[in-house]
Amino acid sequence: NTLLLNLAHALLVSGRAEKALGVLTVLRSRDNSNIEIENAFGAGLIQLGRSEEARSILTPYAGDKVVSANLELI
Repeated sequence: NTLLLNLAHALLVSGRAEKALGVLTVLRSRDNSNIEIENAFGAGLIQLGRSEEARSILTPYAGDKVVSANLELI
């Protein structure tokens, strides 16, 4: 999971959000309560302009500093 999460982060940073979401979807199916995975998934959705979906995924974790920063981007 750690390797896939790192791959997803690299894809997000390189502007390949759709590919990242594919990797993150696999990760979410394995672990649906990991804040790092959820945050990365939300960030990918934000990059793709899918703000409302991102908000619904990120809001439960709004107390986290990094998640909060992503929510501010919406």
